[in-house]
Amino acid sequence: MKVSEIMHKLLTCDENLELCKAIDIMVTYDRGSVVVMRKEKPVGIFTERDGLRLLVSRRKCDSLKIKDVMTPLLYTADEEMPVLEASRLMEEKGVRRLPVIDKSGILVGMVTAASIAKSKKYMMARSLSSGLSSGSIYS
Repeated sequence: MKVSEIMHKLLTCDENLELCKAIDIMVTYDRGSVVVMRKEKPVGIFTERDGLRLLVSRRKCDSLKIKDVMTPLLYTADEEMPVLEASRLMEEKGVRRLPVIDKSGILVGMVTAASIAKSKKYMMARSLSSGLSSGSIYS
């Protein structure tokens, strides 16, 4: 199974967007992250976890831009990447989200640890179901 089969739409915003507005967008669309863009190129990601760090630091958010608090975007997944490989990359790098790019380097979606877990549950259930219907599980 490829990343393109389980990825979902992602949110993006310009790096100069006010932090509060970026958070409003995340809440409105019920997303855990927003990819930060500079001239149509992804340069970072702001996640719920980044928001919690900011809250704990007690920094004033009123004057902050999203670029001031984002995590630089270091890792992406190619849309043709196998899901297992994306899962390993996430584990190795300690991230829960990977923006997905196409062959041209254009951002096309997001794959998350949760979407990978759901796909694995689906694949296991499908495998078990086919085993039960063929009777091979009891052979």
